[in-house]
Amino acid sequence: FVAFRCPESLGIREFCDQDGVRKFSPWYYLGIFEHLGVETVIALVEHSYDGLTFVERGIRHVDLEFVDSPTRDLVTQFLGTVS
Repeated sequence: FVAFRCPESLGIREFCDQDGVRKFSPWYYLGIFEHLGVETVIALVEHSYDGLTFVERGIRHVDLEFVDSPTRDLVTQFLGTVS
């Protein structure tokens, strides 16, 4: 199980520094995830990247976005995905 900051769509760049914060693209995480054996990425917040970036490399991508607090149904879906 790996938790990480949501990647951002950065075009061809793997990362960029903006206002003192380093932002990473999905491409940056791919090698790390493959090394760790990550099989699924679950997006819990709205994201600007294309989930197909992970899917095309054999990593399942699941959207379970919520704004303030997750519903019971979303929690059930999350638990079903990670078990």
